[in-house]
Amino acid sequence: MFHHGGDMTECLALYIRDVYLDSNLPPAPPPNNVARVMKGCVFKMLFNNEDAFKKLTEHVSIIPWNANVALTMILNKVFEDNIVHWGRIILIYAVLGQVTTLCKRNNAVERSDDIVDFTVNYMNRQLIKCWMHANGGWADFAEKFEEPSRFESWLENLLKALTF
Repeated sequence: MFHHGGDMTECLALYIRDVYLDSNLPPAPPPNNVARVMKGCVFKMLFNNEDAFKKLTEHVSIIPWNANVALTMILNKVFEDNIVHWGRIILIYAVLGQVTTLCKRNNAVERSDDIVDFTVNYMNRQLIKCWMHANGGWADFAEKFEEPSRFESWLENLLKALTF
């Protein structure tokens, strides 16, 4: 399903979507090292915090406008203090994976394209783009998180702060 094109942000969103849509099949090989590292981080984040992510996304409807509103509320809460770090960026892609799973479970796979578009648009916000540029971009992410355990303490504190 993965189609390469566009920038790395879109490439990652499409790849993570496809991994979670095709979860019953052997995973497609990642298109690049950044995608491989992101997939590992997202998987570990979702696996180790399954209940927290279910609670976080329980109000996300698969109806497009409701999904966008709910996702905006979730991610705005994450970034309400205007602090960006790699753990929070990984969380954006983890939410994409979780909501893609909801789309699949509810026989609404076609809605996953809307979730990818939402993710790319959210990632392209000035706050996130500027922070990523100042912090080495995707290449630096891949180098820092080759081993996903490096973000676990960020994740634990982040999910505690997100209880609604």
